[in-house]
Amino acid sequence: MNNTLYNFTARYAVVSVNSTTYQVNILELTPIQSISTTVWFLKDGTVTGLDIDGQNYSGAFAGYYFQTYFSLWENDIEYGQLIAAVTSSSFFHHTGTSEVTLGPSVLSVTNYTASSLPETIPGCNGESVTLTRGSILSIGSPNGFGFQLVTYLKAAGSGVTAGPSGEAASHDL
Repeated sequence: MNNTLYNFTARYAVVSVNSTTYQVNILELTPIQSISTTVWFLKDGTVTGLDIDGQNYSGAFAGYYFQTYFSLWENDIEYGQLIAAVTSSSFFHHTGTSEVTLGPSVLSVTNYTASSLPETIPGCNGESVTLTRGSILSIGSPNGFGFQLVTYLKAAGSGVTAGPSGEAASHDL
């Protein structure tokens, strides 16, 4: 969708944790609706159950609907996978550390801000993200895990992504 602005707020709370499974409640607030979701997933990331506003899914259907429902968060996931490249380059600079509480854990995070604006970060296949304002990023590594997690991302701008046929498509962040 070209030049479509998406604005939503999502909050989550860890409801329970046991030796194999997390249960998380997510509340998504958009200008036109409020959606409550509960998801059950294994510690390896496999979704085993999903309740979206009273609609229940399990097994493979839960994973499929979770992926479809949360596709708006794909940019956050992509940023998470590119953290090292972005934070070790000239695009962002370190502004200090702080602590955040995620469920029952306190996590030390490193804070970054864009080095200059507008800032265009190139990607693969002609894709790019251009940041125009905001552009604050906080990351940390949960204890016992070997990956970094985006705990805060505030950015405004636009992006160019490759469509299904390889054509470029612009969108606002």
